[in-house]
Amino acid sequence: MHSEPITDSKDFLKPASQPCALLLLLITLTLLAGHLLAECSTPDAPSTVVARWDGGRVTVGDLCAKINEGASPARMIATFPSYLAMYEQTTQQIAVKSILLKKAADLKLQQMPEWKAAEKLIEEQTLTEILQNKEWSKIKPTEDEIGNFAKDHLNELFGKDMPQDPIPDIKTQLTWHLRNQKLAQAMNALQAKAEADFSWRQPAEGDEDWSKMTDPELVVKVGKFNLSAAEARALGKLWSRPVNNSWDLAAIQNFIPERVPLAEMARAEKMAETPEFARVKQLVTEQWLTELARKALKDQWFSEFSPTDAQIKEWYDKNWQGDEPTLVTYDVLVIPYSSPGEAGRSQALASATDALKKARAGTNLEELAGLHPEYRFMAEQSRTLPPGMKSEFGSAAQGVKQGEIIPQPIEDFGGYCVVHINNIREKRKMPLDYVKGTVANWLLEDYKTKVFSDFEGVLLDKYKFSISYQVLRNMNSLKGG
Repeated sequence: MHSEPITDSKDFLKPASQPCALLLLLITLTLLAGHLLAECSTPDAPSTVVARWDGGRVTVGDLCAKINEGASPARMIATFPSYLAMYEQTTQQIAVKSILLKKAADLKLQQMPEWKAAEKLIEEQTLTEILQNKEWSKIKPTEDEIGNFAKDHLNELFGKDMPQDPIPDIKTQLTWHLRNQKLAQAMNALQAKAEADFSWRQPAEGDEDWSKMTDPELVVKVGKFNLSAAEARALGKLWSRPVNNSWDLAAIQNFIPERVPLAEMARAEKMAETPEFARVKQLVTEQWLTELARKALKDQWFSEFSPTDAQIKEWYDKNWQGDEPTLVTYDVLVIPYSSPGEAGRSQALASATDALKKARAGTNLEELAGLHPEYRFMAEQSRTLPPGMKSEFGSAAQGVKQGEIIPQPIEDFGGYCVVHINNIREKRKMPLDYVKGTVANWLLEDYKTKVFSDFEGVLLDKYKFSISYQVLRNMNSLKGG
């Protein structure tokens, strides 16, 4: 949602092939102050329902209030291809936030003992946000600056295909990018001053392993902010991950330890006593709660996921590529080597060749085994013949049919063998019963991928979210859409 609407920008959105006219319009157009109430003009009453889901709803009044509120903090921006898209996506955002905050309340996150440690980090983030917002409000680019910035960055930001009617307009977006560039410079200067005024104290580099520290020991101390080893462990428990060093701490809800001196600078300037503090702290707290609720829901969904037999079969039929190789079942007569070395091998081969002739003439292998005390008969042996894998057995058995004798002795089992083929089960697709568990795991991975890539869509589907596009079109019609 945009916070700085400007005049109609249709003439401003010229093709990139007219850079001079584009830059001229960039320089001459001016920003308009004020709220975005005009963005929400609609014939429908504020109580008209825009969307419903299990446990909640969004009204026209809710939607307009959210759009008029704009992005918070102001230095954040959301862009949309059209007004209708803005109305739709904002409605979805309201629903998602409401569902997640309800889940957080059900989990009683703020009543957990570990939440006290979270409050410390939330306060530091709040102070940093307020400080950045204060610096942001000071940055008011001139028209010349905006024009020069557009000249240098227009194609980089928007490419050669200029959007036709983006929300907010191109100039507002360029101004936002320029202000952020200037904000980064201002914050770098403040960071250096804050680090000089508020020294950072933590365990020496190389010895930073908070898991070895006792509960009361401080792992971080900057100004009035401090964090004990016990509080670090509490944060780890809250987020279900170890917090044993500042790198682990930085993985907690976008908390940046290096910015703590900035927060303490803001505290020293009594920004915690301003009216803005409570509002921003509430927003930061909601960010923590929604992210923890999001994590809890993912864990819950994954643990509850149990595909039906029909889903498993459908996936198997469409996707399973694994083959079960050819399986040969056979009886074997083993003529062992009579002695070590080549002489023993030669003697075994000669005896096996003789036994092979008798077997092919009709003598049973088990009967042949009784002709010599060293001979061994083994019934119903089996082996697979994977495609592409060469072996003496596989090569010799090539073309042999069920009930036949392999026409040459096979060196195996510590001697030479005469082999009778009992059965050949040709290569086939692995039966479903053998791979159900594997398919179920693949389905779970597919589901995880879907949840990670489109959490909001999955959430809204689960809560039976529905939206009235007619109400949105009523709003959009006043924009000429």
